[in-house]
Amino acid sequence: MRSLGARAARRFYCVMLLTSALAPSAGKALADESILNGVRVQPESGMRPMADAGLPSSRAALGPGTLIDFDDRSAACLFVDTLRLTTRYAGLGVTFSGPGGNDGGAIVHECGNFGVVGNSSPNFLGFNEDAVLFDGGRAWGPETLVFSFPVSTVSLEAGHTLGGTLTMEAYNADDVLVDSESVILDRILVVVSVSAPAITRVVLDATGSIFVVDDLVFVAAVTGACCNRTPGAGGDCSITVAEDCPVSAQQSWSESATCAEVACAEATGACCDRLLGNCRESLQALCNCEQCTWTKNAACSQVTCVAAGGACCDGLRGDCRTSSQALCDCEQCTWTKNAACSQVTCVAAEGACCDHGPFGTCTDGVTLASCDCSTCAWVKLGACAEMDCPHDTIPTVSTWGLVVLSLMLMAGAKIRFGRARCHCNPSS
Repeated sequence: MRSLGARAARRFYCVMLLTSALAPSAGKALADESILNGVRVQPESGMRPMADAGLPSSRAALGPGTLIDFDDRSAACLFVDTLRLTTRYAGLGVTFSGPGGNDGGAIVHECGNFGVVGNSSPNFLGFNEDAVLFDGGRAWGPETLVFSFPVSTVSLEAGHTLGGTLTMEAYNADDVLVDSESVILDRILVVVSVSAPAITRVVLDATGSIFVVDDLVFVAAVTGACCNRTPGAGGDCSITVAEDCPVSAQQSWSESATCAEVACAEATGACCDRLLGNCRESLQALCNCEQCTWTKNAACSQVTCVAAGGACCDGLRGDCRTSSQALCDCEQCTWTKNAACSQVTCVAAEGACCDHGPFGTCTDGVTLASCDCSTCAWVKLGACAEMDCPHDTIPTVSTWGLVVLSLMLMAGAKIRFGRARCHCNPSS
């Protein structure tokens, strides 16, 4: 038992000694001349890695929001001992990706000797075009950050001793560039930020081959329920930022609300048909007749729906009566809304009147009312000279008709003369 305890103690001591030898000291980078920019090298004469000068991080200037300082876990000094950053911070609302494959920025310890100051010790997101990752990928950009919800501001710190320019571009859900900013990289990390109402992703790209990024901060955009009550939209609701939901008579935006918390159904109302004088309750989209009026959120009992009156002029007869448009439905009638018969001129149309009787004639300039004989035909706006007006012929008796007539006359004469003989000779 004693020998086993001693052996375990020696093993634990060896492990602790090895761990303390490999682990970087807290708060500052190791001055290992064989590591430069996260890659093991043999420094040339006069080239020495620069340690952290101890300048404080400027992350306090980045403002409120979600902060990712990449210091939540231990990191390696060399790129070859780590992998590209991907979904490590998905729970916070952001994922990372490089230009493709296994390429992309990786979290490294400041013991990689990047020579920058002003970062929040000890880790940052590093990039080096010459660095090979553990799986063979390259630690280079462009680097894309995709947010799981719209954000209004994205800020971070970046820098490197070799200089170059870092550009951050912000895009919305429609893949439209909404903001961008470029900064000159330096040994002291500088802040780069973009702002827009609904950023869904940002892209980092640098002209320099080596740089680091630290203290990422993003602020969630204020969203709300966008309710579209436009007729025919069916009460559509979506979660958007205010800028994507212009407020109008048919559309509203409720800050920080969900669709379940707002009433977003299409409004109904009283639809009054001013032609027929009837009312029905319906959606505005269904109250679409020309003479209809729609009152939002009203019942038919709350509106007055009387058919409009007017002067109804019969263009054939020349008479006028007061009625609704629905009752002024003859083909030759014209209706004037809200007018009295005394306010309209109602003259009967004239035309040609043709009497088709055997002795009839055709007369011009006659109204329909005056052309009222049983054999008469009236042509509106017609002229006798321009129309055919045939007359009925006098009825004639056919040959058989004459025979029948003769027989009837003969029979009648016989009866007549027979009676006369009877009266003259009573004794016979």
